[in-house]
Amino acid sequence: RVSIVLSLLLTVMAFKFTVADLVPRVAYFTFLDLYLFLGIFLLVLVAAENAVVKVLSETRPILAASIDDAMLLIIAGAWMLLQLVLVALVHIYYARVQPHLEPRLVLPDETPIGGVMILPRAELRKVWRRL
Repeated sequence: RVSIVLSLLLTVMAFKFTVADLVPRVAYFTFLDLYLFLGIFLLVLVAAENAVVKVLSETRPILAASIDDAMLLIIAGAWMLLQLVLVALVHIYYARVQPHLEPRLVLPDETPIGGVMILPRAELRKVWRRL
């Protein structure tokens, strides 16, 4: 079990470093950073739970099984709650910023794509200051 969780942690860290090259570097904590941080935290929690259950299973197997079952429910519930909260935060953010967005996306060659909206960085900073 621990080897699986450690493999997942390694995969998440590799994903974080891969994505870091694809997104702009900013000085603040983004939604993606928050999502990855909380995912890593839950994986570390699962690894610690697995270690505790392994140690307890040798001396008190019934208690170890009870802890394992309870932590499964707690961690699964925390993961689902995390998903719901972050989706709600993204929707709230979009609802606050959407009225200030341009009605089109402008690519570097100034080709408009209808229906998709962005703001230039300077304008986005002004919107954030007003929020």
